[in-house]
Amino acid sequence: MRKIWHGGIFLLLLFFVWTPLSACAAEDQKQLQPILQLLLADRSPHVSVLESIVPPGGEVHVRLTNMPGNPEDWVGIYPVDAPNDWNSQVGWAWVTQKGAQILTIAIGNLQPGIYEARFFLNNSFEVEEKCRFLVYESNAVPRPVYVDDAGLPELTGSEYGAMGEHEVRRVSVASPWPGYADDPNVNVDIYYPAGPTASHPTVFFIAGYGMYHSETYRSLLYFIASQGYVCVFVPHKNTGPDFHPEILLTILDGIATRFSPIIDTSQVGYAGHSEGGGLIFYLARARANWGSRGRFLFSMAAWWGFNLPETGIVDYPDKTNLIIQMGDPAYDRGTDPRQNIDLLLHNNIPAARKTYLYLPGDARHIADHGISYSTLQNGSYIYDALEQVGLYRPLESLMRYSFAGDMRGKKIGLPEPGDAGYDVLYEQNGITVLSTDDPLGNHAVPIPPEDQLDPSYLCRQNDPNGYYNPRWRMCMPCQDTSRDIPWQQCQ
Repeated sequence: MRKIWHGGIFLLLLFFVWTPLSACAAEDQKQLQPILQLLLADRSPHVSVLESIVPPGGEVHVRLTNMPGNPEDWVGIYPVDAPNDWNSQVGWAWVTQKGAQILTIAIGNLQPGIYEARFFLNNSFEVEEKCRFLVYESNAVPRPVYVDDAGLPELTGSEYGAMGEHEVRRVSVASPWPGYADDPNVNVDIYYPAGPTASHPTVFFIAGYGMYHSETYRSLLYFIASQGYVCVFVPHKNTGPDFHPEILLTILDGIATRFSPIIDTSQVGYAGHSEGGGLIFYLARARANWGSRGRFLFSMAAWWGFNLPETGIVDYPDKTNLIIQMGDPAYDRGTDPRQNIDLLLHNNIPAARKTYLYLPGDARHIADHGISYSTLQNGSYIYDALEQVGLYRPLESLMRYSFAGDMRGKKIGLPEPGDAGYDVLYEQNGITVLSTDDPLGNHAVPIPPEDQLDPSYLCRQNDPNGYYNPRWRMCMPCQDTSRDIPWQQCQ
């Protein structure tokens, strides 16, 4: 009733102000704008918390605004599904000050999970406003250190590819997949930006085969979270040709639900390396309802795309963006470029929203299969110029464009004909990043003969272990055919 009464007053005042306003001169309208803004402002009580995640036994800092200042208004801390009664609260405080304030409420050694700060008027149990937060043990993640053997300068400040301004924390939880739940080797790690609570755009990072620990990719995961996004590291077993999609889907759904106060599934990216780089294509297709306000795929040195149609075009929701990254096949013999070319070309994503990145590397920056791996040196995780300009820079541009519509990011990560980086995304200090939406026609992108690649990972059906790419017919050029002939389905 209180909110309806306020709304009626606003409408009545607006009627009296707007009636003469419609006949006012432009200057008079300009002078009355602050009055309208004041009248239309939301004066209802508002509740938020300062920290996204609170440790068990810690304190919750509750920010309150527009408080009426009644002597028996109060805030209670409740488990998310608990009823509004006194026995269910796990911490509380009076709210007697009018206007804005911050309350500090101690909580006991609570079980991990989702909790709510609920605001009640006049010693009642009717919720006026509430917000969610998480109780989990988290750890600060040390900032990675830039070390480049060739002495190349680091990207800093506002340059795309520079480490972000946010401090990063990490929560490690048991996997939601029942078969992994008791195995700490496949815990899911959530890297998140420390600071005020909110649901953030989220990047689900799917690990490569056998890469169970997030430290393998520490610098890259830190980079994503330092930009203000949540990054969920998802390890997995029992995949390869025996991939069971329900495993990863159960993990993604479980984490998205368990960490819903900080994970925004309407803005989602899928990143992955090696086997994970192939698996993200299935996940993005299977969770088509995620990413309604922004979505992308960032695939690094992908292996086969399991659980996709055996031939033809793969459909993704509208406004999906895609970057596929490949290193030098002379060093990355375990990844056949043709499977990445298939994953790039044979989908419904327009050419303007996808690109193929080729990193030639150089003698001091070897562009092998593990460009995304982190190295531990003198107790710190490090990254170098190749990682920064070849991975972080295009990834940041992709995230900013997908989640915020940043057109400068679009030109950096997904350039179109006429843009400065259309063919050469980056070239400085001896490091080159090539970009193309036509990797077959662009001869700067190497496609080695099959005898120069590991037969276990060939795009076409020719694996000595009996495994094969389910999309082998889409590999082009087929065996020894020329890359310059029109595309044809392999037989």
